[in-house]
Amino acid sequence: IAVSLMGVAAACGTSETTKPSTSASATPSASSSSAVQPALYNPNSDATADIAAAVAQAKRDHKNVLIDFGANWCPDCHSLDAMYHTPAVAATLARGFHLVLVDVGETDAQYNKLNHDLTQQYGNVTDKGIPALVVLGPDGSVITTTKDGSFENARHMTPDQVNAFLTRYAPKQGQ
Repeated sequence: IAVSLMGVAAACGTSETTKPSTSASATPSASSSSAVQPALYNPNSDATADIAAAVAQAKRDHKNVLIDFGANWCPDCHSLDAMYHTPAVAATLARGFHLVLVDVGETDAQYNKLNHDLTQQYGNVTDKGIPALVVLGPDGSVITTTKDGSFENARHMTPDQVNAFLTRYAPKQGQ
């Protein structure tokens, strides 16, 4: 089955975005990437359990939890993931966070249904687009969210911008 990403490049996950087509006749548009992106988000994962495990670990090591709501079809989600692996961002993540990737859906049948309870729990965090981030403290309380859509165009962000966000919400030394 070919997947068309036409329209997805505009802004991942917003109401104006065309979600991937799963029709057998769909072909990738000229604007889509020629290479298939690796899967980042697992639709079969128990995201609630993953978040609970990350919060439990955060309580033990005094880190925060970074929840990244996204989808494998989303180019901005892949751009953000690439920045997670740059030296400065990777160091900030390792020092202060447990990262949990939460899939919001790959198909029209899943989109806005898969893990929808979690997106609602954190204040409709994906309504303005994906990737959408939630930072939890070690006690599971919400520190901040990007429900304003500030990461939906992650491909236009720099690692320094991502690192600044993470640094702002990382646990302070001695806490």
